[in-house]
Amino acid sequence: MEYFAREPSVIAKWAKHRITGAPIPKKLLLNALAKRQDFAGIEIQQQILLSAADQFTFSGENLLNAKSDVDVVLRTLDGISKLQTDFTVIPLATSSVLQENTFDFPDSGSSEIKQMLLQNLQQLPAVNIFSHSHFTNYGGSYYSYLLAKIFAAQIWFRVFANDPINK
Repeated sequence: MEYFAREPSVIAKWAKHRITGAPIPKKLLLNALAKRQDFAGIEIQQQILLSAADQFTFSGENLLNAKSDVDVVLRTLDGISKLQTDFTVIPLATSSVLQENTFDFPDSGSSEIKQMLLQNLQQLPAVNIFSHSHFTNYGGSYYSYLLAKIFAAQIWFRVFANDPINK
């Protein structure tokens, strides 16, 4: 459906000025659609990173021989930082950036645990994976979105691209 939603001939059917009813200027529409793609590559890299982070975090690898909850968090951040370096060009955040942005674990328990985390994070590169809601609210199937995008592209270009309005 995203292909239909971004197709100028489809948009022209409904995108009209609210008072005059004039169609959206084609140049404005094409410019807006082009701008939407400016960071598409980084968006795909982020999806790949989130998928790999999900698999790493919940696979149990980082839980082996963990001594504490703090150790699990530190191993998770370290592992995801390595994944980010391996799979993307997105730079790693520093622990000072995390501290400046009120880095917080809602259920971190005592202030001693929080302090220990912050001390250890000063020695690790870190990514802000915990702020991504899909990481905690969705199952791993969310990341099949990238695969679905491939199928959607194949269907669009084989069936609809030449004449998207034709029933």
